[in-house]
Amino acid sequence: MTSRHLFRSHDTLPTGIRCPILRGLLEEWYLLHENPATSRLIARWCLTETGLAGYTTPGAIVDAVDAADPERTDQILLALIRLFHTGHQLAGRILVQCFLPRLSTMTLTRDAMRTGDRSSWQADSRALIIAEFWDVLAAYPTQRTIKIPSRLVLDTMHRVTRTKGYTADIEIPADLAGEDDDRLPPTTNAHSADLTPDSDLLTVLHWAHTTHVITQNEAQILSDYYLPQRIRRPSAHTPASGSASAAAQRQRRSRIVRKVIAAVRAEIAKDQPSPIAAVA
Repeated sequence: MTSRHLFRSHDTLPTGIRCPILRGLLEEWYLLHENPATSRLIARWCLTETGLAGYTTPGAIVDAVDAADPERTDQILLALIRLFHTGHQLAGRILVQCFLPRLSTMTLTRDAMRTGDRSSWQADSRALIIAEFWDVLAAYPTQRTIKIPSRLVLDTMHRVTRTKGYTADIEIPADLAGEDDDRLPPTTNAHSADLTPDSDLLTVLHWAHTTHVITQNEAQILSDYYLPQRIRRPSAHTPASGSASAAAQRQRRSRIVRKVIAAVRAEIAKDQPSPIAAVA
């Protein structure tokens, strides 16, 4: 059974789950569907969130998110986030279940934890990621109404890597704008307060992408090349050294870096150094 199917087994309790945090979440999910009060609560949500009308179980909402187009997905997720912000813990729990297939594939590394019990560290890292995701949900600004799945995952990765000192082995979500001509107009209120002359590269890339300075594809190119602790995987962004393609990629990286530096310098006082000037 794949991880997605595992986390979409709403009415059956899966067996043989080794990870304690995942096993506990799946058991909880099953019990939520066994409790009649769950459906009654969801029915009451429709009084304030008409976008959830017609759904009677947590699993039905998760399945709807999986099947919906991006616009409808954003509508459902935003409704759940608003409910969560008004004290409905069940709404937050449904959001966690929506994202468990993606969250469960994130892994963290830390120099001090690269030895010892690997399975124990993997379980701990998953617990940390899910806890950070919960905090991201609680702080999510509801005025950000588009591309919510990618924003939630990026914000979670940002919190884990910047505030906890870990390195996340995860690709920047592919459902962000992936082509240069899909870039949205720049915004001025997205995480600018987090950007300082001492910001690390991942923070800068997160800011640059969130503010639409660069696309997902461009952010992925820089993260693949410059993040030193990242577990490298073969990709189109890392061609063999010395090839014509490698030269073209170097030129493209240079163009992207210059674009990010220019945007950072415009954001931070001109007499302060750019946080990624060292990679130019």
